[in-house]
Amino acid sequence: SFVVSEVENLGINLSKGADYIFSNAAFWQMSPETSLNEIYRMLSPKGTFIFNMPRRYHQSVIGQKKKTLLSVMHKLNNYGGNVQNALYRNPRKYSDIVEIIKRSSLKLEDVVGFELEKDIFDCYNFLKIPIMTKSEFPELNYDERMRLLDLAYESFDKKVKVSSKWTYFICGKNN
Repeated sequence: SFVVSEVENLGINLSKGADYIFSNAAFWQMSPETSLNEIYRMLSPKGTFIFNMPRRYHQSVIGQKKKTLLSVMHKLNNYGGNVQNALYRNPRKYSDIVEIIKRSSLKLEDVVGFELEKDIFDCYNFLKIPIMTKSEFPELNYDERMRLLDLAYESFDKKVKVSSKWTYFICGKNN
């Protein structure tokens, strides 16, 4: 069976623990330490926790000038529409993620990458989901974030295909 819940406060007790816990495109938006403690508690002794993150959140090179809808939204928000020389920030490096996992009671068992290609309209619709931009722009309300998204979307050639690189982190219990 499946349970959908906020990971920081599951409030559920499973007699045998969960064999698998998945976090799809959300883990980087949570408090990692609190979340990992709760995930560890919920896993069965041989359970597996799998989460994924877009690589833009953990690239080793900070400040790459890559045009994405979120990067244009940040530039518009931080520089009043002046996007010249503005760099996008990467909140977490790969080494940070590995270190967070090491500090928890989980062990990193495998890391798998993949690439997904979609058009800019797919990205636009994905970013319209309220939670997808809230962590990026906590100071803005939803309408303000959508105004930035619309402005950013207008700056793109609609025929552009977007390549999105993701990484799956696979963790088990340190028994």
